[in-house]
This record gives sequence, C-alpha cells and structure tokens, in this order.
Amino acid sequence: MRLSNREAKEFYEIWFKLLRAVNEKHNICPSVTEFVYEKDSTEEVSKIAEYIWTHPESIDEVIADNEKVGYNARELAALEAWRNKYVHSEFVIVEHRSNHTVFMDIQDDMHLYAVHGIFDSLKKIFPPRALPVLLKTTLLPFKNKIILDGSLKVGNPEDLEELSDKFLNSYRNAKKSQGTSFTLTDKE
Repeated sequence: MRLSNREAKEFYEIWFKLLRAVNEKHNICPSVTEFVYEKDSTEEVSKIAEYIWTHPESIDEVIADNEKVGYNARELAALEAWRNKYVHSEFVIVEHRSNHTVFMDIQDDMHLYAVHGIFDSLKKIFPPRALPVLLKTTLLPFKNKIILDGSLKVGNPEDLEELSDKFLNSYRNAKKSQGTSFTLTDKE
C-alpha cells in the first residue's frame, strides 16, 4: 500500500528538485530554500505545489532549464509523466483495500483511483474508522502506481455530510460501471 523506501526516496528527490526550481523561478515562498523529508507537508510546500498544479507549464520550464536543475533521463521521464497525467482535484477516500486505497474524484464523474502511500500506507495516515475523508490533493503516476504529490488539504467533515447520500450511491455505481483505475493511463 506504499512505495518501497528506495522508490519513496527517488520520488522525493525528483519532487524536491521540482519544488526548489519552481519556487526559485517564481518566488512563491522566498524564505524556503531547502526541502527535507520530515517537513514535506508544510504550508510553504503546499503553496508551491498548488502553484505547480495550477500552472503546469512551470514543469515545462523546469524541463527546458534542466541544465541548471540537473535531472537525469529517468527523472526527466517521471517529470514528463507528471506533467501529462496528473489529476489535481477534490477526492473522497472511500476505502482501504489490501494493496491500495480507493480515492473517488468528486469533480470528475466520481472516477475511482487505486492510490499508494509514499513512505507510509494511507491506511496508517487515515485509519479505516476515520473514513470517508474529503481532501484536495494531486495524484501522480510513479513506478506504474498512483501516488499523492505529498501535499494534501483535508476538507471539512460537514462538507462530506452534505455529499454523503450522493457519495454512497455514486461510489456503488462507479464500482459497477467503471471500476478502479490502477494507473493514470487507465483513464483516457
């Protein structure tokens, strides 16, 4: 339900280089110059991530300026996949299954995604008794899996209550009609 430690470290190396490059170029959070694993969900990181996903051309700028940033070919391929296949939306975490956690996109026809944690399983972060959970985040392709970008904003439980009847019926219908996407290329 999560990446291996090696994969998680690889993800964060790519992600932190992207955050740093976009932050330097667009001066989003001038006081932030370093990114470390323990602080990956800070408010500043969330601001920079929000900028990236609302201005995806910023990824193109980083790729074009790679000589300065220093990505290798494998890392560039991951960036290009993120640029072309990310999903920035509001989701409901519906349930934990044995190998993934199901996210339902409430802004895109209740589409279902099989999502993996990065360093921790999502089941550990969002225990089953806490489900469903409303949140805003970005899903990314990585190592033939779907992961979060590391930043998320948990929604108000009252907002979920308003969606609850619609949500339950939509989840049942989506499971039957479209199934769950295990990669971001499944949904085209």
